[in-house]
Amino acid sequence: MPYSPRDVEGMLRIKLNMVIENADHKWFKLELNGLPPIHTKLPNHREDIRDQLESKIHKQLRIRKMFFRGLMDCTKNRADYEEQIRRDPYPPFDILIV
Repeated sequence: MPYSPRDVEGMLRIKLNMVIENADHKWFKLELNGLPPIHTKLPNHREDIRDQLESKIHKQLRIRKMFFRGLMDCTKNRADYEEQIRRDPYPPFDILIV
């Protein structure tokens, strides 16, 4: 089931406590002690986020698809997210995500 950009934005802002770095292009940023900053971008359109874009978002968040869906479906929280990216970021932080 695809998610709306509004629902994903809510998860990023409320659950992960990400801040909007650039409102015009909806860039979000999260800084955690000891880790490089985490950035992701959301579309400005209102259409549901399809698989290809969802894949980019969860990779930018350094988590796998099922973990992303757990965040969206409220079975995972910020503590789970922090633990996951410290223990097993995917892709690892040494791989640049564009």
